[in-house]
Amino acid sequence: MSLMQLILTKVYNHTLLPLLRKKQIEQLPELISQLHKVQRADNEFQEILEVIRQEPRSIIPYKFIEKYKRMPIEVFDDSEKRLPCALVNQQKIYFPSVFDHKEIRYRVRQSLWEQADESPHRYFHQKGTSFTGRYAVVIGASDCLFAMRILPHFEKVFLFEADKKWQVPMKETLSNFEDKVEIIPKWVDDKNEGNGITLDKYFEGSYDKVDYIQADIEGTEMKMLWGAEELVKTSPRLKLSICCYHNAYDEAEIGDFLRARGFAVRPSKGYMLLFMQYPLKYPYLRRGVLYASKGGLEV
Repeated sequence: MSLMQLILTKVYNHTLLPLLRKKQIEQLPELISQLHKVQRADNEFQEILEVIRQEPRSIIPYKFIEKYKRMPIEVFDDSEKRLPCALVNQQKIYFPSVFDHKEIRYRVRQSLWEQADESPHRYFHQKGTSFTGRYAVVIGASDCLFAMRILPHFEKVFLFEADKKWQVPMKETLSNFEDKVEIIPKWVDDKNEGNGITLDKYFEGSYDKVDYIQADIEGTEMKMLWGAEELVKTSPRLKLSICCYHNAYDEAEIGDFLRARGFAVRPSKGYMLLFMQYPLKYPYLRRGVLYASKGGLEV
């Protein structure tokens, strides 16, 4: 990249792009209102419209999250571990040292409202469902909050997280469960190269033991699935919770991939709004998670 290209890129990213995003955010209520009229989804879009007219910067545009925003979260500095820590359901959850207490409280609250019964981002297939089985795979594990919830229900949980700043906090959070967890500091990909690995490669010879996969990996979910094709075809009891909101057509592409391989598939209830993306592509409102199972799905 030439010096001029570098300067233009910086000007665009730091000056023009924020202005374009601001303009788009201002237009979101009207865009969603037009979508509402076209789809005639009165009941489903009514609450969303009420929320985004007041605050269009709502990735989960529902009123229920308000009860979480001021929820008390105990955060302290663990002098022995030299890491900040939050107490969640009587469990110590460690965070990278670069996070201050305010950010940690927000992250914990966000995780709680994302996994609430009403949330379109909920990973559990239905209210009250507990997954059980042998191997569970959590991809994009970071704070381990979801992994800790499912840990009692599986023989072993494999956590993939390539971000280096999370490696030590994850080990400390899971230090009492070393016999039940394995942390893999790699990206889950469709190729085995560099710091990337496929699930087919990692679980080669053990496909039948993998009973659950959860993935929230910023739009690379399809690459993960292509790198897990043999596992997906072979595992007899596999259930998946795959985020499908990062890219405009993820819901269709991920759903088609799984249905073609014998899975029953359905989306989570409700919608998410990626207000921060520019340009935000249609559909502006997107389903959050696709649930899939070889054994059928309860609605």
